Amino acid sequence: MELENKIVIVAGGASGIGAAIAQLAAAEGASVVVADRNLVEARRLASTLPNGDAFALDVVEQSSIDALVSFVETRYGAPDVLFNSAAIWEMADILHATRASFSALFAVNVTGLFFLQQAVAKSMIAAGRRGVSLTCSRYPYPSRGWRSTASIPAR
Repeated sequence: MELENKIVIVAGGASGIGAAIAQLAAAEGASVVVADRNLVEARRLASTLPNGDAFALDVVEQSSIDALVSFVETRYGAPDVLFNSAAIWEMADILHATRASFSALFAVNVTGLFFLQQAVAKSMIAAGRRGVSLTCSRYPYPSRGWRSTASIPAR
């Protein structure tokens, strides 16, 4: 089991792709922190995992990101894996989208995930760990398939 005794953070882990990843990581023997805006659902899922925990995460707020990393380091040690699945799609088509909806989408899907990845990478590097950060999401139109990226912080 490749994830046995590893520490995995799943951002956006309370539902969808994130929930599936949390379950798979736990089945592989990882300690899994389900981090999500929806703490009720994050706790529900975490309670079903052998070594699961939940954390209320709002990737738009740096203080929330920092608190998550601190929580994980204190409880488990530096993380080994960050799986980014936190995302929103609350925007109308191009003719009806607003500045507010566009800004919110970028605040969560781009800026928030970037700074979450940065904070976790700093934790991994400070602990001398070589970790993995994955971002995966489904396009809003299922026919377009999947996209993902991976990076490994180097020491």
